[in-house]
Amino acid sequence: MRLLLFNLATDADDPILGFTTRWISALAEHMESIDVITMRSGKIEVPKNVRVHSVGKEKGYSEPRRAIEFYRILGRLLTEQHYDVCFAHMMPLFALMAAPLLRILKIPIVLWYAHKSVNALLRLATFLVDEVVTSTQEGFRIPSSKVQVIGQGIDTGKFAPKQEGTSPNQTFTILTVGRLSPIKRVELLIEAVALCKEKHPELSVRVKIVGAAATDTDKFYEAKLFSLVKKYHMQTIVIFTGSKSYEQLVHVYHQADCFVNLSETGSIDKAVLEAMSCGLPVITNPAFTNLLGTDLSHWVIDGNPLKLCDRLLLLASMSEIERCKLGQQLRNIVVQEHSLTGLCTKLVREFKSVKKLYQKK
Repeated sequence: MRLLLFNLATDADDPILGFTTRWISALAEHMESIDVITMRSGKIEVPKNVRVHSVGKEKGYSEPRRAIEFYRILGRLLTEQHYDVCFAHMMPLFALMAAPLLRILKIPIVLWYAHKSVNALLRLATFLVDEVVTSTQEGFRIPSSKVQVIGQGIDTGKFAPKQEGTSPNQTFTILTVGRLSPIKRVELLIEAVALCKEKHPELSVRVKIVGAAATDTDKFYEAKLFSLVKKYHMQTIVIFTGSKSYEQLVHVYHQADCFVNLSETGSIDKAVLEAMSCGLPVITNPAFTNLLGTDLSHWVIDGNPLKLCDRLLLLASMSEIERCKLGQQLRNIVVQEHSLTGLCTKLVREFKSVKKLYQKK
């Protein structure tokens, strides 16, 4: 199959969207060729049967110029060859812009969308595309018969447990990864660790907060977090590392003893799945209730700092072997339900299915 792929950012070093390079490379194994039209590009690491074309956001192009670039690139590609399917990854805008041309040429569009946000653009794109795929039921919130839930795509070979024999941390290390934004509720983690130290002053603990503020609102929130750390006199305990590249994240996970995510996005956060794939025990939000099931429901909390404190103290009291056993249970869930290999198989199945249905119209 020949695939036309729309992408938000194609940059192997991007701390948030670096994973898309791995998705593209994994899909390339199933495709004759892939042409990627991306909003912005950076470090390109793709197989020989993949070409990446940027509309120039990384060059500072204005929105009107990027729109012109999009149609220039798309027009050229459509004259060069016929594509079997178009896959729009988190790009309802590009799907919407391309839909009239692709419909004339009988190229079906599959939109990937996994976020709680719903706006007019997404609704219109949903109406125009042929199918929508998403990670979980909560990941796409527009009722539609077009929606297929196919899971996330975690590279379980890359995000694997650290090698046996690695020296355990002398200090119990808690990790959270993600953009510094109010929706992530990082302040609850800081408050919970302050409670842990209040109950057990002798506890040797460290908190690593990996991520950066992107907007003015985020920067204001980041400043509030700094103030909260100072209020609890935890400047030597809480470490703000800034963002890390996609390639650096595995090492970051391997340095931790547990992972905490209290995000209010309402959908499954990819960083939690990456941590689970690395064999890290996780304490996470109610979006993971169904995924973790009854046996592991103890590690799902609603954001109460007291509950989080109790769970953290429980993990801190476990032996390294006990935490590894729990981590292996969590990794098995990702391998079985959310691996990149499994996702690619499902995506190719959907591509073939929608192409077949489209041909019958």
